[in-house]
Amino acid sequence: MLARQQARTFARESTGPLRYKKHKSGWVAPHFIICNTDLEAMVHHYLVKGRVQGVGFRWFVHREAAELNLRGWVRNTEDGHVEIVAAGEPKNLELLQQALRKGSRGSRVDAVLRQELAETEAEGFGPFHIEGAW
Repeated sequence: MLARQQARTFARESTGPLRYKKHKSGWVAPHFIICNTDLEAMVHHYLVKGRVQGVGFRWFVHREAAELNLRGWVRNTEDGHVEIVAAGEPKNLELLQQALRKGSRGSRVDAVLRQELAETEAEGFGPFHIEGAW
């Protein structure tokens, strides 16, 4: 019950009623994500190297992070890597890092570099999202 009291519900921003969105794999239903806003949140920056672009890796990261109740973003870099900034409970960040090392089907992860950021970096973070996907 305490977790529910400490959580906020964020909805994807829209310009009207919630609508289905078109995605290359079909129609995606609108959804709500519950984000934990604990003051004990940590913020990590990850850089994933390997064959991680063009294989659905960002969508994999988005799904894993949302399931772990993390806030932040994921995006491709110009040099072929994937960059992630995630905020949440330390145990969930560790689980995300394990998932990053494993990678998605079709990807090959050569290295996962992690850097801890100041908690103030997480201020204003909403639900975990993919930058540059739409």
